[in-house]
Amino acid sequence: MDEIGETQPAEALEELRLVGVNGHFAGRRFALTGALRLGRLPDKNDLVFPADTTGVSGVHCVVRLTSGGATLTDLGSSFGTFLNGQNKLPPQQPTALKPGDTFALGSQRQTFRLERKSG
Repeated sequence: MDEIGETQPAEALEELRLVGVNGHFAGRRFALTGALRLGRLPDKNDLVFPADTTGVSGVHCVVRLTSGGATLTDLGSSFGTFLNGQNKLPPQQPTALKPGDTFALGSQRQTFRLERKSG
């Protein structure tokens, strides 16, 4: 111990990632380090779907890492964003997303799950 006292480790923010469950990104993992925007327009999104992906808007939704975990926000998509297979999110309203939650873009064909990143 030095003159300023014993050093305590800082509590790290939980490391989260998105995992593609169904659709174009099935089986792929994406680290969540800030915000990930999902949609079809290459110049406006981080995860870009093919132009002909049914149900996915040009700018569809965004997942943001927050001090409390993560949020999911539908960005005014045409076909909606669905949380846990049932709840259609209201546009432009961040909704808490916790590990184990799934969400789908437009239909269950494009589905992701939020997971804790394991070492």
